[in-house]
Amino acid sequence: MHVGAVKNGRNFCANHWLQAFKGKGAKASGTRCQFDMYYKSLLKALQDLYNKEADELVANGTWGKATIEKPLY
Repeated sequence: MHVGAVKNGRNFCANHWLQAFKGKGAKASGTRCQFDMYYKSLLKALQDLYNKEADELVANGTWGKATIEKPLY
């Protein structure tokens, strides 16, 4: 899966989701279909957290590798 360049909550979550695979010693992998299923299964409150944090990162100009590689909520 390749995460798009748009700086939004969904892509912020996708970056974290891919990091979960890397954290297990595996090469970052996973399909868009798998991510779509994961994202759709998140509670609306969690999706809102990703959106809020992504908006804050964009507003502060701090969206970058260090911020997107934090653990999943």
